[in-house]
Amino acid sequence: MNRRLSKRIRKHAETIQLAWVKSLLSDDEANKVNKTNLAQMLPTQTHVWGMGTKYCSVFGMRHVIKKLKQLMRIFPDKQVEDFTLADVNWKIQQRKV
Repeated sequence: MNRRLSKRIRKHAETIQLAWVKSLLSDDEANKVNKTNLAQMLPTQTHVWGMGTKYCSVFGMRHVIKKLKQLMRIFPDKQVEDFTLADVNWKIQQRKV
């Protein structure tokens, strides 16, 4: 993966995180959230331990980046910016089944 694609993935992962945080909040509070204060809304714990293994927290930056990369492997004809929060949720739910 080249540097340009990595930058696009990181930038879009931030957009997906913003959409996720807004979906959790009420309309009044969601209007106050933007990319500059997004870091304040996210939990500080980036990893969790489970069954002796360290995992990325759900909807943490690294987790969203990993899911976007997996989605790009599944759907190679789509651009990075075409993936939405619903696509990432689908990928997360696919693992649980």
